[in-house]
Amino acid sequence: NTINVVRRTFKVVAPEDGSWQSLSPSGSTDARHEGGVVACGGKIWNMGGRGTRSTDYYDPATNKWTYAGFDLTHISHFQPVCIDDVIHIMFAFVTGNFPVEAPNTNVFYVDTNSPSWKQGRNVPSARRRGSTGSVVYDRCVYSVHGND
Repeated sequence: NTINVVRRTFKVVAPEDGSWQSLSPSGSTDARHEGGVVACGGKIWNMGGRGTRSTDYYDPATNKWTYAGFDLTHISHFQPVCIDDVIHIMFAFVTGNFPVEAPNTNVFYVDTNSPSWKQGRNVPSARRRGSTGSVVYDRCVYSVHGND
């Protein structure tokens, strides 16, 4: 099943007391599966997935979804991370269909201040994979597991 991520309403939890609140933002974001979501630059970014999907961001200050102005084509099975208002997509699948999918050969960067994206440094062949869990700690990206 495809999950419609944050189309019209969604719920957020208050860390102070654990209560849930429903939000109804204006705008919308593409339905997708196998995409990624990350908080970066004070916004929540929804991107990637199978096929061509818009890159959109949610601004909690305005309660609005906005199209970032570019699409990502078949970048799936990834966990984006944020360092200094730049989103890093380090490990993803970029071509093929299950069960044979090829991993990306380069890191992708999304500058949340522009917003724009570019292809960056080469991912060493022994490290290429999709479906990793990635986090940032002390300005370093740590990735575990993955499927190559």
